[in-house]
Amino acid sequence: MTQQADPTEVEVAIGVTTWLASAPSRVWIADFEMPWTEARQVRDQLERLIAENPQVPHVVTERGGRTSWGGDSGERLHLGLFLAQSLADGFIAAAALSVFTRLAAKLKPQNVDAEEWRSPLGRSEAVEEAKWRIVYKYGRIAEGTLDSLPIDPEGLTLISDSRNEEQDTWTVVLRDKAGSTYRVTLGRIAGLATLTHIEREVPGS
Repeated sequence: MTQQADPTEVEVAIGVTTWLASAPSRVWIADFEMPWTEARQVRDQLERLIAENPQVPHVVTERGGRTSWGGDSGERLHLGLFLAQSLADGFIAAAALSVFTRLAAKLKPQNVDAEEWRSPLGRSEAVEEAKWRIVYKYGRIAEGTLDSLPIDPEGLTLISDSRNEEQDTWTVVLRDKAGSTYRVTLGRIAGLATLTHIEREVPGS
């Protein structure tokens, strides 16, 4: 992909998995809009995180593309870092939030206006948003793994939902038709309205 002058939409995912060919058991996903040169530096940040923990098996993914809404179109970049859960659990949460916090300090989260997020999500909005993020966010980053994943938001059954008013977050638990459960936290995680945390548990695990 050639260098772009216009802002690039960048999706960054950091997660852990029981083995590197399976879907993540925990993942943090956030979207940003940034110049192409800045986008390249995000991958460098992910690589540095691994350099600090060289003993952890991992995979770094990168996919490019273009989004078009009729007359408008723009470049998209998907960056992912996935680590072996048995060795990464001790540091991954703090490391992931550190990366996203540094990005948020200098970049505008994609398509998020501060005014839009002054009103908290309602319950129905949170549930529908959680379903959408499982299918279209989690599902995309888990493409190519050996797991069966939901492809239709309506195929997810609500198990529970709760709101943390102090932190302005929702936690929504859903189950897919194969029996896997997804605990989705969304809202303002670490001050980021576009950051999502998803935990997946398969039957018998």
